[in-house]
Amino acid sequence: ALRGELALELAYNLYEAGAIADEKLAEVEEMAGSRVAWYISVGRLALMELGAEFVKREKRDSKNKEGAWAS
Repeated sequence: ALRGELALELAYNLYEAGAIADEKLAEVEEMAGSRVAWYISVGRLALMELGAEFVKREKRDSKNKEGAWAS
């Protein structure tokens, strides 16, 4: 994950490449202007553009020894 100026620079580069739209760039710029430190990753920007919601982890299936999440 990137923070602050690097994340904003990444957002501009993705915008220039056509990977994110105007609205998403504006969201990133707004986050960058806030006082709170923020982090963003390439994957998160891509998911933001796709409008995806982040999947919450399900309760762990206690019968599965390999640690897979129950569906």
